[in-house]
Order: sequence, then C-alpha cells, then structure tokens
Amino acid sequence: MSIADIIERVAVLRAEAGFDVPDLWLTFYLSGSLASLDRVAEALSRMEAVNLADGEGGFLYPKLRAPESAEDIASLIGQVGQITKQCGATLLSVDLDTSRDPSISRFAEIIRYDD
Repeated sequence: MSIADIIERVAVLRAEAGFDVPDLWLTFYLSGSLASLDRVAEALSRMEAVNLADGEGGFLYPKLRAPESAEDIASLIGQVGQITKQCGATLLSVDLDTSRDPSISRFAEIIRYDD
C-alpha cells in the first residue's frame, strides 16, 4: 500500500458515519522482543503516545492522536514505521479509532503490512 493509498483510505474512513469526530486516534499493532518493544515505547512516549505498557507478550498497541489531514496521518504512519524498524520490532497494522478508550472506540483498519 502506497502513501497515496493510505491517504485515500483515511479519506474514505473519515467520510463514514461515526468517524466524523474531531478527536481521532491511530492504533499501531506492533510485535517483537520485550527489549525492542521497550525501545519503541520509549521513542513513542516522546511523541505523546499512550498505551505503551504490556509489551511482555511480544505485542504492543500504542496509540497516537491522529493529525487533521490524511497526508499528515500517512506521514505519521511512515514515521512510526521507521521508529519500529530502527528499534528491531515489526509494525503489523494500523487502525483509525474514534476514541482513545478501546472499550468505547469504533475502529477500522487503515493498513495491514504483509511480510
């Protein structure tokens, strides 16, 4: 999936009922060793990410506030992908969420990476 595809997917999602809220979040699905996920969590904490604990099972699901524009969302996804790779972890997929709280959030997948 290219940057243009991500931008198009975000635009489609934002047009759907329920995703027209002002406060959207991105959830990043990561896998890796505890050490690599700890490095990712440390880097993402500087970007004000939340949900940075519980990487012990080999997975981590950090959330970042989604920027306003689809282009900025695509850029942020790329930036987190680079951080993840540099830290030795794997970015599996990214969702767009309507809330920071997963128990009340509606979500839809933006991109799934295939290895």
